[in-house]
Amino acid sequence: MEFIKHHKILLAFFVVFAIMGMTLIIFNTWQYNVRVNTVEITYGDQTKTVLLMNQKNSANIKFITQNPNKIDHLIIEMQCRETNATLVSMELNGVLIREIQNPVANQVDSITLEKGLVLLNNELVLNSNGRVTLQYLRIKQYYYARKVSYLLLNLLGALIMVGPIFLWRYFEFLKKEAYEDRFPDFLRDVVGGLKAGMSLTQAVTATKKMDYGKLTPHIKKIIAKLDWGLSFEKALEGFAEKSGSKTIKRSIRAIIQTYNSGGKISNVLNSIGENLKELRKLKKERQTELYGEVLTGYIVYFAFIIVLIGLMRYLVPTLNLSGDVFSLQPGGGTAKSFISLYRVMFRNLIVIQSIFSGLVIGKLSEGKLTAGFKHMAILLILGYTAAVLLI
Repeated sequence: MEFIKHHKILLAFFVVFAIMGMTLIIFNTWQYNVRVNTVEITYGDQTKTVLLMNQKNSANIKFITQNPNKIDHLIIEMQCRETNATLVSMELNGVLIREIQNPVANQVDSITLEKGLVLLNNELVLNSNGRVTLQYLRIKQYYYARKVSYLLLNLLGALIMVGPIFLWRYFEFLKKEAYEDRFPDFLRDVVGGLKAGMSLTQAVTATKKMDYGKLTPHIKKIIAKLDWGLSFEKALEGFAEKSGSKTIKRSIRAIIQTYNSGGKISNVLNSIGENLKELRKLKKERQTELYGEVLTGYIVYFAFIIVLIGLMRYLVPTLNLSGDVFSLQPGGGTAKSFISLYRVMFRNLIVIQSIFSGLVIGKLSEGKLTAGFKHMAILLILGYTAAVLLI
C-alpha cells in the first residue's frame, strides 16, 4: 500500500508539471503568433467594413516598422467582405508581392515577407479590377529578439513538462546502479560469516555496521525485520521489491529457493556474488565499446542539421529566379512564401529526426528503446534551437 501511495503522489506531481509546461508553451505560441508586435489597420465603423476599391482604383496604406534591421518577418492578412473583382494585387514599397486570382468573400488571404522588403516607412498598395469591400487588413511584425525569447520560453515549458520525469528516472537509474554495485559485497560478507560458523540470520545481522553506500539503509531494514521475528524470505522479498532492480530480484529468488530447499547456502551466495560482479564488468565493457556508436549517431544528426541549414540559406533562395510571382496556393504566392514553406518543412524534419535518432542511439547503447528518451530530449533541444535561430 505504501508503494502504491508513493507512486500515486509521484504521478500527481508529474501531471501538475506537465500541465504547467504545456500551458506555458500554448500561451507563448499564442502570444507569438497572434498578439506580439502586431500593427492592425482597420477601416470604417465598428462593423469593420468599408468600400476599399472601385474599378481601376487603388488603396494606399502607410505603416512604420520600428526597427527594420531587427525584424525577422512580416505577415499581411486581408479578408474581403464582398467583391466582384477577379484580380487583387499587393505591392509593398513598389515591389509586387502578391496577386490574388478570383478572391473569395470571407476568406482570409495572407502572405509572409522576409525582412529584405521591409523599410522604416512602408507603403502597401492594393489594386483591383473590380469592387472590393474590405472586412479587415492586419499587419503583423515579428522581431528577432522576440524570436529568441519565444524559443527560450518554449524550451522552459518543455523542461517543466518533462524535466521532473527525466530527473526522477535518472536518479532511479543511479540508485539501481549503486545497489547492483554493492550487493555482491554484501553477499561476500554474508558468506564470510557463514564460513565462520554463523547461521544465515547471524551472518546477515553481522553486516549491520558495514558500509554499503546507498544499499546500507536497505540492509539495516532487513536486519531490523529479522530482529522483529519476520521470516528470512519475507525480509529479502521486501528488499527486492523496493530495490527496483531486476538483477537483484532474480538473485534473491535464487537465494530463497536454495534456502527453502536446504542446499548449501554459502556456495550459492558466493556463486551469485561472483556472477553479479562478472555481469557488471561485462556491462561496463559493452558501454565502452558502444561509446563510438553513440558518438557516430550524434555526428550524423548534427551533419543532417548542417545540411538543412545550408539548403535553407544557399539553395532554397535560388530556386525561384524567374520573377516575383508564382502559383503556390489558390490566389498566388511569392518567393518569400515559398521560402517560408521550406522553413516549416525543414523544422518538422529536424523534430522527426531528433525523435528517431534518440531512440536508435538508446537501443544501440543500452539495448532498449526507453533508454533513448534522454538522447531524444538532448537532440530535440539542440535541434529545436538550431531550427529557430538558423533556419
